[in-house]
Amino acid sequence: RKGTPSSRAAAGLATHGRPGHTARVAPAGPPEREPFPMTRTQRIEKSAPHLFFWRKNRGTRAVDGPKFTQDAPAESNDSLSKPDAIEQQKAAVNELGPDWTKEVVKQSAQLARLAIEESPSEPSVHVPLRVLPAALLAPSRLARAPPPSTSPTSLPAPAPPAVSASLLQALQRWDFDVHAVVAAELPALCFALLTANGRAAALHLDECRLWRYITDIAAHYHDRPFHNFRHAVDVTHATSCLLTLAEAHSAADAALSPLQTFAQLLAAMVHDTDHPGVMNPFLIATRHPLALLYNDTSVLESHHAATAMALLSHPENDFLAQMEPADARTLRSLVIDLVLATDVTSTMPFVKSLSARLNSGESASAADLQHLIIKASDISNPTRPLETYQVWIKGVMSEFFAQGDAERALGLPISMNCDSHTVDVAKCQVGFISFLVEPLFICLAKVLPGVDAMCLETLRSNKAHFKGD
Repeated sequence: RKGTPSSRAAAGLATHGRPGHTARVAPAGPPEREPFPMTRTQRIEKSAPHLFFWRKNRGTRAVDGPKFTQDAPAESNDSLSKPDAIEQQKAAVNELGPDWTKEVVKQSAQLARLAIEESPSEPSVHVPLRVLPAALLAPSRLARAPPPSTSPTSLPAPAPPAVSASLLQALQRWDFDVHAVVAAELPALCFALLTANGRAAALHLDECRLWRYITDIAAHYHDRPFHNFRHAVDVTHATSCLLTLAEAHSAADAALSPLQTFAQLLAAMVHDTDHPGVMNPFLIATRHPLALLYNDTSVLESHHAATAMALLSHPENDFLAQMEPADARTLRSLVIDLVLATDVTSTMPFVKSLSARLNSGESASAADLQHLIIKASDISNPTRPLETYQVWIKGVMSEFFAQGDAERALGLPISMNCDSHTVDVAKCQVGFISFLVEPLFICLAKVLPGVDAMCLETLRSNKAHFKGD
């Protein structure tokens, strides 16, 4: 047998196998090329390699076009070019037709993982890792949860730690400070909020799987200065308080059913799942794969909803298994709608439209109330006591400034309130309250009169503080 090229060369054979000829020796390396100015893509790759998906990562290698396998040999130092990676990603996703199989999904997910996973050596600004692979691997069509008759014992799970009576009492107050709770206790706190007043039992939810789902969601929040699981619990707490107010004050047209109430709390908990710590315009400006996937529209909100639903599709997390299928579909649809409503760019158009309808004598619907509650809860920090509010300010400005620093390094326009060299934090908060938070809570107070005393008085006091009045 002829053997390998190296063995033929060692035996004195030329590469075409003729005896008596010495194999040519390859040059030591490629000839040096004339230097060219870096393109914008190259500058971005050099300045922030963790933001882009042509970087190598954690043993997942590309072989045979869009096919990926964990057992492929190591790559050379040359990474996929951006255009090739985009085309391969499109090719893999296009394979997800009506007859897709588990293996195709696995390969596509591995490709998406390579496309999104950030470099651990670049900690300043991160992009999401898990969601797109999780969404592609969602097993809802591949496996179903065990039937209700076996569900209590088939997937045993530890019960959530008990929440003290004093903490449960404190949760009923709007001025509750979630920073007073240690991180390890936050999932149990969230479980208590979701299951209070027998909500889970009334809807026939599997509480073991619900607890497992909560802990899985918590694990998919990252250790960001602001967009972390503590923020999710804070928004869930605000939602719970506003729902209690709604039960006492809302008109009959806006009364929420038990299913809507639970969906409201669930959406609050998952609304920022796997948040990267940067805003939508940054992902769009850098042509991040998530922006391409969601067509530059509500990129993060779509990502959060997709992640939450993908995790819910896992049989061990499927706490809806005992519900009627129609009710489960309705709950899922409500949660997706409410998470998408947290896109802050939709807030003022919604407030102006609803205010005009209310001023004309029209009553708010249940859907109006649900959107008001999720939007208000998400940006409720300025309505909390000043000491609590200031902790949140420190976190969110840290994320803003990290994004601004990355934009400066990439040569991009620096987003509003993100320039650490010029932003006045106090003026930033006055603008945030005046142009967004206050109009939203005034609109909410028209539907829920108790909001004025519970939220607006503190909001105006905090605004006066930052104005220096």
